[in-house]
Amino acid sequence: MATDMNEKKDIFADMVTDLIRRAVEKHNKGRLSDAAGIYKKILEIEPNQPEATHLLGVVCHQTGNHEQALELISKAVNLKPDNSEFIGNLATVLADLKEYAKAEQFYMKALELAPEDATMYSNLGSVFNAQGRANAAEKCLRIAISIAPNYAEAWNNLGNSLKDLGNRKEAEKAYRKAIDLSPAFYIAHGNLGALLKNMGRFTEAIKILHHVTINAPNDHICWNNYGNVLSDIGRFEDAVSAYKKAISINPKYFEAYSNMLCCCQYIPSVTPESLEEIHKEWNDKYASKYTKESNTCNNNDKLILGFVSADFGRHPVGYFLVKFLESIDKNRCSVFMYSLRTSEDELTKRLKKTADKWVNAVGASDEVLTECIKNDKVDILFDLSGHTGKNRLLVFARKPVAIQVTWAGYVGTTGLAAMDYLIADKYQVKEGTDNFYSEKIIRMPDGYVTYDAPEYMPDVLELPALSNGYITFGCFNNPCKVNDEVINIWSKILIKLPESKLLFKFNGFDDNGLNSNIIKKFAKNGVDSSRIIFEGKAPHAEFLAAYNRIDIALDTFPYSGGLTTCEAMFMGVPTITCAGETFAGRHSFAHLSNVGLTETIACDFDEYVEKAIELAGNFEHLSCLRKNLREQVKASPLCDGKRFADNLLDVLLHAS
Repeated sequence: MATDMNEKKDIFADMVTDLIRRAVEKHNKGRLSDAAGIYKKILEIEPNQPEATHLLGVVCHQTGNHEQALELISKAVNLKPDNSEFIGNLATVLADLKEYAKAEQFYMKALELAPEDATMYSNLGSVFNAQGRANAAEKCLRIAISIAPNYAEAWNNLGNSLKDLGNRKEAEKAYRKAIDLSPAFYIAHGNLGALLKNMGRFTEAIKILHHVTINAPNDHICWNNYGNVLSDIGRFEDAVSAYKKAISINPKYFEAYSNMLCCCQYIPSVTPESLEEIHKEWNDKYASKYTKESNTCNNNDKLILGFVSADFGRHPVGYFLVKFLESIDKNRCSVFMYSLRTSEDELTKRLKKTADKWVNAVGASDEVLTECIKNDKVDILFDLSGHTGKNRLLVFARKPVAIQVTWAGYVGTTGLAAMDYLIADKYQVKEGTDNFYSEKIIRMPDGYVTYDAPEYMPDVLELPALSNGYITFGCFNNPCKVNDEVINIWSKILIKLPESKLLFKFNGFDDNGLNSNIIKKFAKNGVDSSRIIFEGKAPHAEFLAAYNRIDIALDTFPYSGGLTTCEAMFMGVPTITCAGETFAGRHSFAHLSNVGLTETIACDFDEYVEKAIELAGNFEHLSCLRKNLREQVKASPLCDGKRFADNLLDVLLHAS
């Protein structure tokens, strides 16, 4: 009798083994539904069969059902607590759920059981990357590579950590090594393309990313990156198509939709009406399901102001924010800062000193960050990103505080129904256009930001035209702002002043493909290429010093200069501008107005050309402007941090 029972057990075990073998074959061939069906059949026979439980969880993870995957693989780990593979896959699911701290713990446990497992080290490195711990990530990934030198994924992940550390050249080498090892590993191709885009090597980036879209057409992240580089060179319609492709592949991919909204700000035909419509669509698609009216009253002794941003450092947001925070009256409020920045610089350190509480929120899920803000009893929460990179608008959609404000980091409405206010001024948002914003407009009495020049700001030198004998115009704006209409207007100026030259300087203006395209457009208008000068990325101090080589800055449209115009004025260089209709088109108009340099503001493009020519013809006046403009800026509301801070607190107290 006992023998019969043992025989039955053996037969049963053989049957389960055979079923698992058949399921794994289908699983490996990508027939996930068929594999899942067999795993389920096994579990009907033996509910606690660990391999089937684990592998069904893997299928759930692969098909996007992460919660079910977590439940199943957790059960498998409980059934076989010493199985490093199970534990590692559990960590991977937790990482995809952005439970990075828990994922780290399980990867560490898996490595205790399998200390030579390169995959575990590589995945742990990715978790460190996601938490903004790039140094720890690099160490992990180099261990992975030492164990498995030909492990393409580890090289790719190393590239990610090196990129976050600012070591772009070594990051490029790591991505290329991954590609050499595995030419069909298109994630590495995509990461390399995104890196080259950020390095201003647009022509190379487009070639690589286009290659990925052909060979991995369902890679939504690559389509998004492709859209980003197309946008950067001004191919906005193609960029929008790429973003839409990314969204069609993964409808939950709200980042691509946000990037599309940013891209639309640059399109010459853009209107406040069209922007309001597409931003509202973003809210309806991604944010409306979270929106709940908060009636929270924290009854704090003084206001607690919370600020959420990935740009607490050398970034326009940092330069617009620091003087305000250093001047704010701490008897009236406390400052809590939720940083999403993966690296720190000197400006980050200054900003940190202003905070009563500094929270490193890199890697925190929206749910975790929302609870953190609630627990901190913040009264007024500031979004400093809008739809720019690493934004957390879906935290704001959850309405963790009673009053939410968007400010400084974006160019107009977020479209978010849960956002209460947008801080502007009488110049940035035209009277009568408030209905194109989902937020209520707060108009500051002066400008809507305050500016602090870096400590390494160069001295202002003599007007270059005095020694050159001709005017050098300049554009130190992002290349994507230089559209056909801009070139046509600037060509009229250059033709009227045949000895003048135009200097372009920004990241990307050393890309031959980009420059060649711009030269061709000027040539069509009769402007010789010898008059156009291109210079690419440079350290910020060197970039600022280049203003000493131009006489007049020419503003772009429909997206005007923001920080660029502030820096130009501080270097004694006036900017010719024509105020647009959108928020993005009125930055220079606002900054020039607040400084009192209204003579360079045109009512239309004919006057824009006239003002540029008139100013260029008066070296004496230009020279006088140059000598006095920095002091004029420093004495203006634009640089008065105390005045701005007091005004903003008064406005906020009234709003609360």
